[in-house]
Amino acid sequence: MTVPKIQMVNAVTMEHGRQFAQYWFEGNIDDACDDTDILTYPGDDPDQQADCVDLQDDITGRVFEAVTEQIAEAFVRIANAVIEEERTRAEELQGHAVLTAIFFEEGGGVTGFVEEFHGISAHGKTLREARARLTAAAREFPHANREGVRQRSASYGSVTRERLIVEITRE
Repeated sequence: MTVPKIQMVNAVTMEHGRQFAQYWFEGNIDDACDDTDILTYPGDDPDQQADCVDLQDDITGRVFEAVTEQIAEAFVRIANAVIEEERTRAEELQGHAVLTAIFFEEGGGVTGFVEEFHGISAHGKTLREARARLTAAAREFPHANREGVRQRSASYGSVTRERLIVEITRE
């Protein structure tokens, strides 16, 4: 039996550890160990190649065993936080519409309009001013539009008014 001639770094550093973590995140744990280059895969000797793979398997197995509980705890904590943030955001959006504002420079200022609704636009000297005016116009649009429609519909005689709930999807 010959002593393995696998080339190894003198010391594994934190940089190697960070690379390992990043490569693990991007792929799988076995490739991550290989990609850190702490071991140099021997060229043509199948026995040395097998020894190198065994060393990598030993390293990755021990790493996984050492961090499994920390990963599980972090996953539970972070996943619950993200889900709760999304629930909170969804609750905050109740009664709100998420619209798309388009802004462009025009006439020495900034003009904006709402992509989803024809007729909502605003102009300001700055983007901030145009955004504030457009937000106010979009907020008032349903009320102003509703009043105009009610005045016009009065001339129709008897009308049926009902809620229409529409799911809006993004393209």
